[in-house]
Amino acid sequence: MLQELEDLCNALDKISEEEAKNLMTHIDTRLRGVLNADIIDVLYKEEAKGGGIILRPLSSVITLGGRLEAAPCPIDPSSSGIWPKVFFENRDIWLENIKQKRNSQNGMQNEFDQDETVSQQDINEIYPNTDSIICMPLSIEHSPPVGVVCVELKESGIINNKIALFLKRLANCYALLVWQVTASKHTKKHTAQAIEHFKALASEIRIRELVSYSGKGVFLRPFDDDFNLVDKVLCETFASINLELQHFMPSPGSGVMEEFRTEIKLSPFGVVDITGLNPNVLIEYGMMKVLGKDLMLLRNAKDKEELPYDINADQVDHYEVRGNDVHIIEPGTGGLIPLKQRVSGFVQKLQNKGLLV
Repeated sequence: MLQELEDLCNALDKISEEEAKNLMTHIDTRLRGVLNADIIDVLYKEEAKGGGIILRPLSSVITLGGRLEAAPCPIDPSSSGIWPKVFFENRDIWLENIKQKRNSQNGMQNEFDQDETVSQQDINEIYPNTDSIICMPLSIEHSPPVGVVCVELKESGIINNKIALFLKRLANCYALLVWQVTASKHTKKHTAQAIEHFKALASEIRIRELVSYSGKGVFLRPFDDDFNLVDKVLCETFASINLELQHFMPSPGSGVMEEFRTEIKLSPFGVVDITGLNPNVLIEYGMMKVLGKDLMLLRNAKDKEELPYDINADQVDHYEVRGNDVHIIEPGTGGLIPLKQRVSGFVQKLQNKGLLV
């Protein structure tokens, strides 16, 4: 079951916070029934304004009376408590018989590591009715944690080594889900930043420079291999009508933005694949738009990212990959038209403007 869950989490692309919360709540409810757990908190890392880190609850299952739902928790390396210790030290903590040893001055032994003692100051932060706790960082392989998961019981003796190992594997699944949530939030944040960046570039433009066009178009796309087929079909399509389209690839060690600015000044047009709202592609797209270049915007029809209003106002052609070919989905009818037909219409507009000879 765990292997299937891990495979499922690996297969998921960026998901929303609400979708991840629903998945985790379903798992947590089942886990509560199996272990008779009283508190299960899953928290993810969020960067606070002005610096610092906040552990923000993603899901919280509570049956202990008096224990409120977890609230966002600002932390730093000096913070006391189990959550900060697990997060910053990137280590698992498992404590038993907490009530009995709560007033001990010697701290408590970590069941995961017999040589490690958890300080009394950290123990004092645990909910008073909790007698057994297991808390683990949410990290993928050897990367820094993206959050923590904490399971608390009002009785000791239920968790054993076998259950502890099971929970550690479950934490891997949680880490994948949390990573997808934070990746989705990161993309949206940087999309907004990219838009503001090219607006700032626009304010710097005083006059359009007179240049001699090269006749070669620029294709803007993420570097992921997933876009190689679209790249190949597009370049072959433009070549079939005696035009060159080339994916912009910066020279090693070069000033990327300056090189790109020079490249697009000499290009009469561009084709932009905005699938996934890649921040670098959006910045490059913004620069071409600021320079008044004619653009053809493409987007994979499977992409579910919400388009910023700045882009949504432009015509975006949604495409579908079938086998080794790419088709444009016709607005309104939903029918498929050959990519070459759409490219031909775009090129005709360029010729009418006198941009191509």
